[in-house]
Amino acid sequence: MLLSALALAGNIAVAAAANIRRRQVHMPSHVSWIDSAAVDDAIHLQLVLKMKEQDIVGHLKKYADPDSGCYGNWMTRDEVLDTFGPDQASVDAVVDWLNEQDIQEVSVQGWDVDFLTSIEQADRLFDADFAWYEVRGMRKLRTLKYSIPAELEHHVDLLTPTTYFGPASGPEPYMAKVLSRRDAAAAAAQTLVNSTSCERNIAPPCLDQLHDFAWYVPPADTPSRIGFASFLNQSAQRASYEDFLDTFSIKAKGFDSVSVNGGVSNQSLEADSGEADLDVQMMSQVAPQLRITEYIVGGVPWVVPEYALWKETQTHTHTHTHTKG
Repeated sequence: MLLSALALAGNIAVAAAANIRRRQVHMPSHVSWIDSAAVDDAIHLQLVLKMKEQDIVGHLKKYADPDSGCYGNWMTRDEVLDTFGPDQASVDAVVDWLNEQDIQEVSVQGWDVDFLTSIEQADRLFDADFAWYEVRGMRKLRTLKYSIPAELEHHVDLLTPTTYFGPASGPEPYMAKVLSRRDAAAAAAQTLVNSTSCERNIAPPCLDQLHDFAWYVPPADTPSRIGFASFLNQSAQRASYEDFLDTFSIKAKGFDSVSVNGGVSNQSLEADSGEADLDVQMMSQVAPQLRITEYIVGGVPWVVPEYALWKETQTHTHTHTHTKG
């Protein structure tokens, strides 16, 4: 009995030493379990490496403080990686460890070490329990727990995607019924023209009342400028903008659109204007005397929804592989 207890204690100690940083969460209320993942299914994971420089706030203050000699000299992407990126020793240690586990598909991008493995191997290496969950109508492959192996403790901050399921609510998906939504919005706007209360709806009259900025009129020779940036292929709709000005009797100077990195001003009624319309409309109310500049930034974030797509991208990244003889 004593030997069995000692053996059990030894096994527990070894397991604890092998996986010393553990992350475990309760299943969120907006998430439901669907089914266990097949052990031979593939899963694409990332190990996020530690930064060699932790004082991000201190560095950013140097560039944001007008009294600093570095004010406005913002860092390039390469400078950010040189300063805050991982140590090369951490990169090598993690890549070597993955290769030792016979994981073939490994790539390094900044702080992230991406790799492909099976559910069975991921569960074993990281003491996880990957399964399929439903999150706001979408299937997601996640786990409620995982551990970072001791060999990686000093090199890795986290493993993802794992215990994060996403918010309970958020932005709506792409608007499939753009025109009908805009018709409804236009009808609703008519009821807000004379509303000075922001209690239930936000409209120009109530914002004037709430923030008391209507009294300010900049001088005709003011050097002031005002502008905003539009991302994710969104751009302000001029037709909607004119409707907004007419509805609320705002005499604004209008706006110009400037393309950045191939950004396109899409004026199709079916286009998703997103926040761009809101930005230009609110600015026209706050500062109608100033002409607005919209900077439309091209491109969307890099997304890898499927393994096949992920594998295609490897032709554009540096890949580390290990083959046993």
